[in-house]
Amino acid sequence: MCCGDNSLSWKLLNHYKSMGPLKGKLEQRVVFRDISRGSEVYPIEVINEVDEEEFIMEFRYITKSCFRSGVDINTLVDTMQLCYCRDKCISRYCTCVMSSKCWYDLNGCLVSDFDFHGPPAIFECNKTCHCSKTCINRVVQRGLRIPLQLFRTLSRGWGVRTLRKIPKGSFVCEYVGELITGHEAIQRGDDTYFFDLESQTADYCLDGRFYGNIARFLNHSCEPNLIALKVFVEHQDLNFPRIAFFTLKEVQAYEELCFDYGIDFWIIKSQTVLCTCNSKQCRYSKDSIDATFETYLTEME
Repeated sequence: MCCGDNSLSWKLLNHYKSMGPLKGKLEQRVVFRDISRGSEVYPIEVINEVDEEEFIMEFRYITKSCFRSGVDINTLVDTMQLCYCRDKCISRYCTCVMSSKCWYDLNGCLVSDFDFHGPPAIFECNKTCHCSKTCINRVVQRGLRIPLQLFRTLSRGWGVRTLRKIPKGSFVCEYVGELITGHEAIQRGDDTYFFDLESQTADYCLDGRFYGNIARFLNHSCEPNLIALKVFVEHQDLNFPRIAFFTLKEVQAYEELCFDYGIDFWIIKSQTVLCTCNSKQCRYSKDSIDATFETYLTEME
């Protein structure tokens, strides 16, 4: 039975029609086709369905970190650990496995007993090894293999999300940029895209401001689904690890990818910005940051 022109239902329908589309979520717009410009296996689109903000490419996309003067990496082959395997390094007698352990399973994920709370450094097979290029101890060096998307968040600028489900322990992407000394970092001043390598004997960091990749857009979360691990491939100089992000848990398609920036970051930044991850366990929001710092200071005593 149809409603009459003077019925309440008809009046309500006309009222909602006059309001136009609902506010708060715009039609999805592709504002940039591929920020990697073909350098990744999958194109990385930039999507905005929140506001009218456009995406400006203010950096050069690279897939491997570049080096500045003053950075001296020991790449001597005779100092590198290597194996003589003729297979995919699945034998327990593999030299690399015996000396530092292979932390990957047959699917290329971190092994089930991997310690995420006190993670070890990962040493992958390298150019001096005799094993197959498809051996199980070569993961990070193969690069990005998961389709990702850059998208506009509601309150945190641009963010990164996956376009498919990712199993726990999977490699997602690497943080790349300019490898610079601590002295140059001070001279540059803008630390927005710095990633401290936390070397014990020297002070170096990666700066993704001018040269970088998708990882420069990863946001912080107090309940992260990614963890940053130190990985060595081309060399085994402990001062210069590669920074690789792995999943802490299974991640669903279209879920944002985030990692914990750490308390040192918030000690510096909390004077001007607070966390907006909206997690129930948020430690750096207006209501929780003082308690977080008090606990930290108590533990340091």
